[in-house]
Amino acid sequence: MERFSGKKSGESGVIESSYFCFYIRHGCFNFKKLLSVFFYHLNIYKMNSVITEIKKAAEGLLFLSESDHPFEIITFSKPNGSVEDHLKKLAKKDSPVETQTLEYFFRNMSRINEGDDPEQQTTAKKFQQLQIILNKSLKNIMVYRIGSVQVDAFIIGELPDGSYAGLRTLLIET
Repeated sequence: MERFSGKKSGESGVIESSYFCFYIRHGCFNFKKLLSVFFYHLNIYKMNSVITEIKKAAEGLLFLSESDHPFEIITFSKPNGSVEDHLKKLAKKDSPVETQTLEYFFRNMSRINEGDDPEQQTTAKKFQQLQIILNKSLKNIMVYRIGSVQVDAFIIGELPDGSYAGLRTLLIET
């Protein structure tokens, strides 16, 4: 099945997809099936735009610990087991999982202190904006920390379709 293109046809504003055109051209027009396919592709388009928005907001940000690491986007479908077990497999660690709220995890990154230089203030504002976008885009957001010294940190929430998305980074804590 082809992905939803999101292109608009001429000035009419009609959404095109070669899959839809195939249906109409070959006389396979089933309105209920067509709507089902349309909403399936629209849902994929919406999920991709949410993920793109999160990725753009996190771009260039480093989570400061004893070593500064960037964020990478992460997505996965609803796991058979728990989210914690799935993340432990991704981290390749069998350590206990510590959970935190997003607000607590970003508390030092998003705070603007008196005496901060303009660059620090800009970075704090970017973290504030990232936090807003994550809260707006994902449900039931939680931060999962796995390991000690080298801590894999996952900011994970649910997308409207039931799959999961968020960010991953590495913290060094000695």
